[in-house]
Amino acid sequence: MTPNACLAGRILTADDQAINRRLLTVLLTSRGHLVSEADCVAAALVELRQCSFELVLLDIAMPAIDGFALLDLIRRDPILFDLQVVRVTGNCDKESEINVFKRGAAGYLTKPVQATSLHATVNACIERRRARLTERQVSADLKAEYELSLMELDQQLAS
Repeated sequence: MTPNACLAGRILTADDQAINRRLLTVLLTSRGHLVSEADCVAAALVELRQCSFELVLLDIAMPAIDGFALLDLIRRDPILFDLQVVRVTGNCDKESEINVFKRGAAGYLTKPVQATSLHATVNACIERRRARLTERQVSADLKAEYELSLMELDQQLAS
């Protein structure tokens, strides 16, 4: 079993620099994660529509359409809105950092990415996403059970 195999997830790396995508892919697959790569926002959108991901590692400074636009699209999408997104950047200015959190990012990593920071961030994001999904399912199950109980009670009162 690989380290942290229980947390292995499906991750999309979106970065216009091939070397950055490759580094992330090597580090993540060594921990059992399934990784897809996108070299621009358009390619990332195609991947997001074709596969179910738990996390996107997103470079903000990409040509044509920047990562902020992708983050905004993810947050407005009814299917993708709760996808965990982590900014991966070589630009460490506070304004950009605040902006990405205001737009709903789950975290950020600075380039060059350190393996320990990457794995800790990825594991936390995957745990958070799975906990939210479990919470939603439990809530839906409880709501269905409650509604069934109300229907049964109505039937008993009617007879």
